[in-house]
Amino acid sequence: MYCPKCHGGTRVPDSRTTAQGQTRRRKCLVCGYCFTTYERPKSLLDEKVLDTEKTKMIAHALIFEMERLSAELFKVFGEIQESGCTDNNTGIDL
Repeated sequence: MYCPKCHGGTRVPDSRTTAQGQTRRRKCLVCGYCFTTYERPKSLLDEKVLDTEKTKMIAHALIFEMERLSAELFKVFGEIQESGCTDNNTGIDL
């Protein structure tokens, strides 16, 4: 860790562990400036990994879009079949 004032190296004369995480008192080796750093453990609740309502909205939108695209594809395939087209390169009747 570097000093926020002069960007010199620092040492840790005091370090404490609390329920909230680690607290370190630091002192710059160049200018003597003292400051404190805090380290907090990450938890899944802090990151809001899953927002249920948002996930439901996205799932519903994707399902709706899939149904819409599926209907369009069936319509196009039906039109191709009605026209009697075949793919001569593959020999597949559409």
